[in-house]
Order: sequence, then structure tokens, then C-alpha cells
Amino acid sequence: MPRNLRLSALCLALLCLAAGPLPAQGIGSKPSPSASPAALPGEDALRERLRAAEAELQKVLPPPAGVPAEEAHARRESIEAVVALSRRAVDEAQRAAAIAEERKAAEAALAAWGGFDRPAPYPIFLVDWYRDARTTARAIRDSQRTAERLHATQLEASREAAQQAGSELRAAEERIVPGAAGPAADALQWRLDAARWKERAAVAQYEFDQLRAFNAGQRVARRTADHALLDRQVGVLREAVVFRQEDLDKVLGELGKETARVRAERERALAQSGVAADAVASAERALSQSGDGEAGRLALEKARLKQETADVRLELLSGLEGMVEQEIWVWKGRFAFHSGKGEEGPRKLREELGRLQAQISQWQEYLRGRMEANAALLVNVGEGSGEAGSKAGGAAEAAVRDELFRRAGAGLRRLQLLADRWREEVDERIAATTLGDRAAEAAGSWRDLLRRLWDFELFTAEQNVVVDGKTVSVRRGVTVRKIVFALLVLLAGWFAARGIGGMVERLARARAGVSSTVATALRRWVFVVGVLVSILVAFVVAKIPLTAFAFLGGAIAIGVGFGAQNLMSNFISGLILLFERPIRLGDIVQVDGQAGTVQHVGLRASTIRRADGIELIVPNRDFLEKTVVNSTLSDRRLRYAISIGVDYGSPTRTVRDLLVRMAETHGGVLKEPGPQVYFEDFGADALQFT
Repeated sequence: MPRNLRLSALCLALLCLAAGPLPAQGIGSKPSPSASPAALPGEDALRERLRAAEAELQKVLPPPAGVPAEEAHARRESIEAVVALSRRAVDEAQRAAAIAEERKAAEAALAAWGGFDRPAPYPIFLVDWYRDARTTARAIRDSQRTAERLHATQLEASREAAQQAGSELRAAEERIVPGAAGPAADALQWRLDAARWKERAAVAQYEFDQLRAFNAGQRVARRTADHALLDRQVGVLREAVVFRQEDLDKVLGELGKETARVRAERERALAQSGVAADAVASAERALSQSGDGEAGRLALEKARLKQETADVRLELLSGLEGMVEQEIWVWKGRFAFHSGKGEEGPRKLREELGRLQAQISQWQEYLRGRMEANAALLVNVGEGSGEAGSKAGGAAEAAVRDELFRRAGAGLRRLQLLADRWREEVDERIAATTLGDRAAEAAGSWRDLLRRLWDFELFTAEQNVVVDGKTVSVRRGVTVRKIVFALLVLLAGWFAARGIGGMVERLARARAGVSSTVATALRRWVFVVGVLVSILVAFVVAKIPLTAFAFLGGAIAIGVGFGAQNLMSNFISGLILLFERPIRLGDIVQVDGQAGTVQHVGLRASTIRRADGIELIVPNRDFLEKTVVNSTLSDRRLRYAISIGVDYGSPTRTVRDLLVRMAETHGGVLKEPGPQVYFEDFGADALQFT
């Protein structure tokens, strides 16, 4: 029976736990940063909880017996957390109304704006101001969105913590035994009260994070409306922007003054760098003369610090001068872009601005590295010396360098902002271009690309030229245009050499009566010589120095060194074959076990066609170094023996007569001497006739 009662009590406790409410509204569901104001905790409830926590904090009640001091301290920390979080939540609740009004005002301004009071066109400086304001509003909006995501993450964590504290509170309630008394019961009651305050602290944290997330969402909405209004205003301004010549002259005048000022500073910095270098040299001499004196070492260290500062000043002033020059280029480019006098299209300008922005990023990365190194100077200067003067001097030099770095960084930011303005204008122009404009721009880009490719310099070569009796070395560039022109000349020379070689071959056969083999050799020699002459003429006409291909001499020498032996052997063998004529075109030869008809006799190799139609390329030296059977060297008549088998029991005389008649009727068999048939052997399966 007691066991059944315990089971019933356990089931009842589980049902109560499942049906019981969570410690705060909305904690059991996933938090929403954009919750409605009605779902947020009220200011009156927050103040009531604050008063209760402050009153409890004023009580000084010792913990009952059996409760350690750590638990008492944790309970007090929970009460203090409730007080602090409730105060901050009250502040957030009061701030929420003001933020909501700001959002409504921004959205109302966005809805009510219908245009500018002043008529178009709008000066470039006004457009730049609104563009910069829009950029700033976009940056603020993005930072607020980041804060909103951060608060949402914190709200989810505090929700889970509140749920965990609620579970611990329910577990403490379950440990209470109704009607129990004594020290153990007092300790359980005290721990239950501590669990309640811990749960209240977790709920206070959740409600505070809920208010912060709500306010962050309101700020994002307000900044989004601000950015949308500025974006709409910039959209109106950019449709009627005007960049006058007097505006450009004003900007260039100011930049000219700044250039002169920076240049004068750079001249002074150059002089100071020389003085600092002399001071370092003097300090080094003084130290070497005095030995290892501490005063001399400190003087040298300070002199070096001043020299480094002077070098940094000179370097950064040179960079600032370059930045001002880049600003002048951007302003002039923008004026040409708006006035329609620019020679380059928008896409080409975007590429150039992309390179400028990449260069600015590299400069910024370089400045960050130098500033980090300068910050380390405060730690490293005077380390181990114990001299306050050395450390003070290093700190002073570090401060001077830091100011220089900040000045350079400001110049970079100004140049980057100017480049971003122009890049935005170029992107807008590209987005607004029509199909015809894009086609014309693409055609112009292709023309420029082909022109650059046509004049692209592949490499340069030195050429010695005699001027006034003196040999002068001149570097000449080899471009794609010269190469193509040389190839055209070479192609024309190739066709001319081919035609002249064919004409020489025909004349040699018709008038000189030479054989076809010699005539073919003459045609090839004329072709080779003509091609070589065409190569030289192509170089001269295209103005390509022959020294441009001098590097080929080494490769040719290596090739000749490895392959000249076989090449020259075959070449000389080809000459011997052409003049001695041991084989001719149409001869039936057998070399190295291969038999066929000679189709071609070249300078290096000859071609033989077998009876099955396969052509063999045979090196010429094989015809001289190996045994060659030329069946038609002195007589064009050939005797062939064909073996034929017939069945046993066939009449031999009838077989012989039939074979003779068949051979006599063949058009390729001579009548005199006529064909003959002989019985050759008794084969395994047939009678063999030849």
C-alpha cells in the first residue's frame, strides 16, 4: 500500500510539472527581437520587482543551520542581480518610447518627402554631400543590424537560463515535505527561497534582454528609414547632376595649394633626415671614442629614434603627395565623365577605379602594420636600461610617428571616399546603359583590345648599328604586328618557292631530258633554298633583327650534336641514290625483308609501297648499307611463281591445261616466254602445282 501511494504521488507531481506555467511570459517559446510592445514587460511590474528586491536586500538574515556560507553568498548575489537588472530594464523601458517616436518620425519623413525645393540641375558638391550621408547612414544601419543579431543571440541564451532556473525551482519545491519541522526542514525552506531568487534573477535577465532586443529592432527600423530617404534623395539628385568648370577649378586650386604645402614639408623633412643621419654618425663616433659609456649609448639610441622618425616623416609625406595627385586625377576624371569628354567607357573606368581601390587597400594594410609596430615601440624602447629618459624619448618619438600615421590614414580615407563616389557613379551609368550603348562600348573595347594586342611587344632584341663609323647597340622590340607581317611574307615566299620549284622540274624534264628522280630532287632543292631566302626577306621587311632568334642557336647546336650523324648519313646516301640511281621510281625492290614498289626517293628517306597498299618509309642509308634486291634494275620483266593446290583424284593433265589457259588470258602475263605449269609435290591435303 505505501508503495502504491508513492507511485500515485510521483504521477501527480509529474502532471503538475507538465501543466504548470513557466516562470515568465514567453520564455517557453523562441524569443522574437521584433516582439510587439504588448508582449514586453511593463514598467510598473519592473519597478514593483525592483522594490521587492531592494527590500529583501536590506534584510540581514543569517542562514539556518546546515546551509554553508557559499550558498548564502549565492543567494545575495541573485538578489543583487535582480536589483541591477531591474534598474537597467526600467531604463530600457523608458528609452523604448523615445526610440519608437524616432522611428515613427523617420518613417513619416520618408513617406512625406516629395522632392527638393530648389530646381534642377544640382551641383556636384551637393550630390557628394548626400552620397556621403547615405554611406554614413548605411554604415550605421549595418552596425545596428549587427547589434540586433547579437541581442537576439543573448536573448536565446537568457531564455534557456531562465528555463533551467525554473526547473531547479520546481525541483526545490518537490523536496519540501508538508508539515515537516526541524533544522533540516528549515534548510530546505531556505534553499527554496534561494532558488526563487535565482529564478527571479534569470527572469530579470531575460526581460532585460527582451527589451534590449526590441529597442535594437526599433533602431534598425529607424536607420533603415533614414537610409531609404537618403537613397531616394540621391536617386533624384543623380538624374540632374552638373559638374561645372568653375567647380573643378575650385577643387583643383585647393588641391594645388595642398600639394605645394606637402611638397614644402617634404623638402624640410628631407633636410631634417640628413641632419638626423649626421647626428647618428656623430653619436656613433662619440660612443666609439668613449668606450661603453652609458650616456653615450643612450645618446646614440635617442639619435637613432629621431632618425627613424625623420625617415618615417619623409616617407609618409611622399605618400601624401602621391595621394593628392591621385585626388587630382579622380576629380579631372569625374569632370570628363560628367561632361562627356572622357575617351574611356564606363567599364574601362570601373577597371581603373578597381585597381585604384586595390592600391588604397594595400596602403591601408601597410599603415596598419606600421602603426602596430609603432605601438610596440613604447614597450621595447629603453627595455633593460632602466633609464626613464630613454623611455620618455621613445614615447615622444612614438607619439610623433603616431600623429604622422593618423594624418596619412586620414588622407587615404579621403581618397577612398572620393574613389567610392566615382565608382558609384560609374556603376549607375553602366546599369542605365541601353543595349545600343553596350554594343557600341563593346565594339570600342574590342577595338582597343585588338589594337593593344596588335602592338603588344613579345620581347626585345639588341641589334648593332653603325652610326658615323661607330657601332651602336640598339634595342628593337618584336611585336605581334611584326610577327604577323613576317609570317605573311614567309607564306608568300613559300608559295613562290613552290611554284618556281615546279617550273624548274618541268623544264628539266622537257628540255634537259633528265629523269624524273633528278627532276624531283631539283624541285626540292629549289624549294628549300626559296624558303630560306623568304625567311631572311621576311626578317628584313618586317624589321625584326636576326639577333632576336639568337637563342635558337643553342638549341640547334644541341640538336645537331645528337642527330647530325644519322641525318648527314641519310642525306649523303640520298645524294648518292639520286646520282648513281641504283633504284628508280617504279622499281620493285626488297630491303630488310620488305618488298614493294619505289614510290618516292627523297633526300633523307624513300617510300616503298607493298603489294597490300601499305607504304614503308625507309632511310636512304639502308639502301647502301644493306643488301637490296632490285628486281627491275636491268630488266623490267619479272617471273612470279604461284603455288596452287587441287584435290586428290583430279586429272593432272586437265589441271595443267586449265592453269596454262588461265595464265595466257591474263593481260599482265607475257606471251614470250609463255607461262609454264609444273607438278611440284604431294601435299597433305592436295596436289601442289606451280
